[in-house]
Amino acid sequence: MKGPMQAIQSHLKASGRFRAVTVGEPFKPPEGLHAAIMLESYAIPEVTLNSTIERRTVIIRLYVAAIEESREAIEFAMDDAVSEIIEDLLGDIELAGVEVAPVGLTVRFGFQTIGQKIYRIADLSLPVTVYDSAALSR
Repeated sequence: MKGPMQAIQSHLKASGRFRAVTVGEPFKPPEGLHAAIMLESYAIPEVTLNSTIERRTVIIRLYVAAIEESREAIEFAMDDAVSEIIEDLLGDIELAGVEVAPVGLTVRFGFQTIGQKIYRIADLSLPVTVYDSAALSR
């Protein structure tokens, strides 16, 4: 998943929407609108005669400090960022050998505390399909 995660990171950085884009969750309070790309899960829903077909899920988590702007401005900014990322993921990003499964894409919103600071977060769970990820032998 290194290639696809790096492709997402590069695309999000190039968009200019984020102050920072990291692979992995930040340990220090991020500034401005921040995106982190993380692995969520792996599953093997199918097996062929010679290999596996994997369903992997990547999370793109957006962070913005919950008290730096008005709540209304924060909600609108999160909605805009999420909508733009979904549009990009479904058409503008080449993810290095994996297939995006848009039917399973979900977004969950919430709050998270990092170092005494409360953040409004959005988790985009992006399912991707990886073909021939492991060779099977008998």
